[in-house]
Amino acid sequence: MDYNIQIKKDNILRIGIKDSNGKDTGNVLEFDLEDTDFPFKVQECYEKHKENYRNLRNNFLVQTKRQN
Repeated sequence: MDYNIQIKKDNILRIGIKDSNGKDTGNVLEFDLEDTDFPFKVQECYEKHKENYRNLRNNFLVQTKRQN
């Protein structure tokens, strides 16, 4: 995979987003590297992702059992 990462003098980390075909979407993720709460925000996102994954997996199991 090819990533486009750029840090300018304003200490903002910018990551360009490409689609599954490798074409640039024009969208960018921006992270303020001077944000002292950044590690806590990342941790919160990680925990929410794990919770959402568990919920999705459980919903699939319920649907599979209902169909049988």
